[in-house]
Amino acid sequence: MGLIDLIFSEVYPLGLVVELDQEKLPGEIKELFKNKRLELLVLLHARRVPSKDDKSYIDYIASVWPLELMEDVTPLLINNMLVKRSVAL
Repeated sequence: MGLIDLIFSEVYPLGLVVELDQEKLPGEIKELFKNKRLELLVLLHARRVPSKDDKSYIDYIASVWPLELMEDVTPLLINNMLVKRSVAL
């Protein structure tokens, strides 16, 4: 399945801001965006990172935009299915 995903999924460049699809988000990520002033925007930092078990991959590591990666901000692990659209800023 990982190879199928790699071949048929869109590849987003690192540094791109994307909007997440609210309907597909897991509960813990939805909680980050419960403040209505924040849009569901994240900045992509890394791609195809091996998971802890080294048997699968995480599509992207991202952070809530515009907060970026700060000491007290936990990076988000997201897959292609969660991306609704890319945002040009």
